[in-house]
Amino acid sequence: LKILYSSLVLPHLQYGLAAWGGCSNQSKKRIISIQKRAIRTISKSYVTSHTEPRMKQMGILRLDELYSLQCATLVHDIIKNRAPQALSNFVTLETESNARNLRSHSADPLLVRVPPEKCKTSTNSFCVKGAQLWNAIPQELRKVNEKHICKHRIKQYFLDSYSKTTSCNNPRCTDRRHHH
Repeated sequence: LKILYSSLVLPHLQYGLAAWGGCSNQSKKRIISIQKRAIRTISKSYVTSHTEPRMKQMGILRLDELYSLQCATLVHDIIKNRAPQALSNFVTLETESNARNLRSHSADPLLVRVPPEKCKTSTNSFCVKGAQLWNAIPQELRKVNEKHICKHRIKQYFLDSYSKTTSCNNPRCTDRRHHH
């Protein structure tokens, strides 16, 4: 079932995710519910069971983390000069954007400049979100040169942030083995 998820559901989720993944949560609601239904089907769980502990157990990322992983991988490619030139114009390192040499730049030369947001819709664009997501990743993960190793470590970083138990206040919840 996990192989079917990886071959039938995941490619549809990932296609163009760096472009459309920054949309509002209301717009992504239906896609997230489809992903949760697929996780419950794979784990043969009840319809209302919690999906986060099961996703951690199976090594599957939520849609928001898939978006973050894809943006971070794309920024990594841009920084390492492996992306097309058209994409390279969207991301600028802090050290390249300022002629002044600041103390903060010597601490982390891989910080990406976040462009100023001119309107509300630009806050969800790849230029802004990609830079913010890249800068939020720990420095030791940003220093990795190989793409596949960097991608694997960032994915593991996101999976480690998932909890094995959930805090659920619903008294009628039947998924008690995954609660605190």
